[in-house]
Amino acid sequence: MISIENYNQNRGIYSPLVEHNGCICGYWLTGNDYRGNGYYGGYPPNYLKRIKLLFPDVQNVLHIFAGMTKKGTWPYEVMMDSNPECKPDRVGDVTYLLPTKERYELIVADPPYEQNHEKYGTPRVNKRRIVKYCAGSLVTGGCLVWLDTRIPMWSKADGWSLRGTIGLNQSTQHLTRTITILERV
Repeated sequence: MISIENYNQNRGIYSPLVEHNGCICGYWLTGNDYRGNGYYGGYPPNYLKRIKLLFPDVQNVLHIFAGMTKKGTWPYEVMMDSNPECKPDRVGDVTYLLPTKERYELIVADPPYEQNHEKYGTPRVNKRRIVKYCAGSLVTGGCLVWLDTRIPMWSKADGWSLRGTIGLNQSTQHLTRTITILERV
């Protein structure tokens, strides 16, 4: 499902990625677009376009912590968020919504990092538990793409294999984050 070849062939001005010992590595400087969608904490500019280049053949995607993300990057997308004002397909604490009966090829997650949960008025997210549950919502070979300031805790015992880490920085005065790609094996 992951295609570093597709990404590198079609990346345009985006930084290239390399694969070393089966692990994708790279660094993305996305720049800043303050127009955004008006929702604090949305995906960085062109983030989903880059992820789509890595997963060009994926058909069904689950966005957890979706916020105001608009559909249209993949043929079938489900939005999950705890804020009903964002109008997601599924409303509630992700911890209790996963695993779903439906199986996805890709889960894209951008959880609140550091103290941002306070800005959303929500409790701190149990990231370890969510990563564990995500494995149960993916098909074998499916991936979890996790954007955070820390690499999430994951376990081979839960069915995960590390497939990549990509550093990401938007602009000056932004935290550097890591995109962690875990594959369900």
